[in-house]
Amino acid sequence: MTRDDDTFVELPERTAIANTKNADIFVSVHVNASFNRAASGVETYYLDLTNDKVAMRVAARENAVSTKKMSDLQYILNDLIKTAKHNESSSLASNIQESLISTLRQKYSDIKGNGLKGAPFYVLVGTHMPAVLVEVSFISNAKEEARLKEDVYINEIVNGITSGIKAYVKEMGMAE
Repeated sequence: MTRDDDTFVELPERTAIANTKNADIFVSVHVNASFNRAASGVETYYLDLTNDKVAMRVAARENAVSTKKMSDLQYILNDLIKTAKHNESSSLASNIQESLISTLRQKYSDIKGNGLKGAPFYVLVGTHMPAVLVEVSFISNAKEEARLKEDVYINEIVNGITSGIKAYVKEMGMAE
């Protein structure tokens, strides 16, 4: 964990903490937002290049840069991704997305799964372990904003992510 309260930790510092602690995996949990107030759902990302305009906008917002600078970043990342834990990160992201959707739909049948996506998120750059970013709901959506204020909903998000991590650990033959 990078913090115990609502203090902002710079994106590179989050990665540095995980690397310093020799973490086995890196999961960055975020709440999404959109100008389209009807946008909803959960999605899980791993570090990759993309032409998907929506994924680029999400990454640009999280990275606090323009989409133009994102295209520059993609060029730089091309070589990095080749040596990163790309396949493991994709597998971790897949397991988390599947488990998160499955867990949430047990109590919230209208949860939308926005899928597994690759995108150039700064927070995932430089990790020495499989790394993913999970967007757990849209704070800009009134229904999801209300749910995010409920401990029950937050606990289901945690349970879904945890189940996904456990499935990944089992799939990889790692000790829990």
